[in-house]
Amino acid sequence: MNVQFWETSSGDCPVVNFIDGLPAKTQEKIMWILELFEQYGTKLIYTKHMKKLKGYDLYELRIKFNNAIYRILLMIVETSSWLLHIFIKKTDYTPQKEIDIALVRRKLQLNQLDISY
Repeated sequence: MNVQFWETSSGDCPVVNFIDGLPAKTQEKIMWILELFEQYGTKLIYTKHMKKLKGYDLYELRIKFNNAIYRILLMIVETSSWLLHIFIKKTDYTPQKEIDIALVRRKLQLNQLDISY
């Protein structure tokens, strides 16, 4: 799977910025999960590391480390993926405001790729 980080029109990368602000050990764990995803792609779906969000064309990578639960929301188009949003999950469900951020970024990315869904 070709893993890419979503960028704003000015070249800012919110997921990278978030990860860069974390402690080194947490960054290592997140990068390890991203390497798994890059290697196995959608074969990770429905494992403890990844699931498809019901009702949305989004996927969620799950990273648990030191009492924190990190989630990366992403989209997949053919053999490529874009990491759209990352946050710390504090409830049993994925908050709608986090999904909405990813959906806006998904739409922007699809427009940039000139793909209509």
